[in-house]
Amino acid sequence: GCGEPCPHPEHFDACFHDQKRVYTEVFVIERQSAPLVRVLLGHKKTGFKAGRLFGFGGKVEGGDASVVAGAARELQEESGLELPTYALAKCGEVYVQFPPEGHRPAKYLEIHVFRAEVSLGRPADGAFELSTAPVETEEMAAVWFDAADIPWERCLPDAREWYPLAVAPDGPGFVAQFLLGEADAVMWQDVRLVPS
Repeated sequence: GCGEPCPHPEHFDACFHDQKRVYTEVFVIERQSAPLVRVLLGHKKTGFKAGRLFGFGGKVEGGDASVVAGAARELQEESGLELPTYALAKCGEVYVQFPPEGHRPAKYLEIHVFRAEVSLGRPADGAFELSTAPVETEEMAAVWFDAADIPWERCLPDAREWYPLAVAPDGPGFVAQFLLGEADAVMWQDVRLVPS
């Protein structure tokens, strides 16, 4: 964690932990010729925040053996990629509070972030070799981007602050906190690196 109460009690609602939903988000990366890295993001086609780009993930379900098992299940459901849990390395935690909207109450998310380094058709040290390419699913359309060239305007505003940490091969661990306002604007944030 972040070495102090997370999320920050002065900025987040006191009921955060009672009402939070635990989510996962997986960033699949592939090293190209150094220093290039590409990242697989999903264009969300339906549901909450449709039209935006995200890593692959969702809510941890009661039937999931662990948080990482939930992450692997969601990755498979949303991209068709079947990765073993050992290929998913936890790299961060993100706490997000969305404001109430109309009749919808505030939303509290605790997101466990994983990085999966893969190779497509050419073996690479420490990378999981994919036997299949990602596929478009009902919920997500998978698109490869140069990690240095992510189209931030297609992501939620807070993404710019932590996606670069999530997609950096061998990057440090991190804990990020975001209090969001109208139109997902970042009202308060704290992003810190944690020694792995």
